[in-house]
Amino acid sequence: MCDVSAVAAPTLSTVQALARAALTARRLGVPFRITGAVPALRALLHLVGLVELLGEAEEREPPGGVQEGVEPDDLPV
Repeated sequence: MCDVSAVAAPTLSTVQALARAALTARRLGVPFRITGAVPALRALLHLVGLVELLGEAEEREPPGGVQEGVEPDDLPV
């Protein structure tokens, strides 16, 4: 866990540092999550596609383990 609550005005340099830390953690097999992110940092992480660092599912992806139901009389698309 990386507490970023002290980051009041995040920049792309902040995002780059967090991405590097996450990459290093991944290489070492250690989970990496960010806590205490201000809305501006959350927006930047969404913008650059690193929303997974917040531990949230992206809007376009369903949460893990969720499957869309199919009814027997549904026509193929």
